[in-house]
Amino acid sequence: MIFLQLFLSFFKVGLFAFGGGYTIIALADTEFVKRRRWLSVAEFSDFFALAQTFPGIISVNFAALLGNRMKGFWGGVVAFLGMIPPAVLAIL
Repeated sequence: MIFLQLFLSFFKVGLFAFGGGYTIIALADTEFVKRRRWLSVAEFSDFFALAQTFPGIISVNFAALLGNRMKGFWGGVVAFLGMIPPAVLAIL
């Protein structure tokens, strides 16, 4: 069940994340801190700062980090995969 929640949460954030990684800050804060309570405000800031240090897309890095925290390697993969389809649909 948590894998489905991870996928759907990041899919929802990914649907509205046009313009780069910084555009997801408000959406991710609402979804993961206020609504789901998966992170505290301090943890959210730490995760977002850490996501910026890795090469690649910030939003995908954030998804992989949070998914990994929630359910290990496979949680990171599921969260990562949740962020990808909205971008692919927008490109198509």
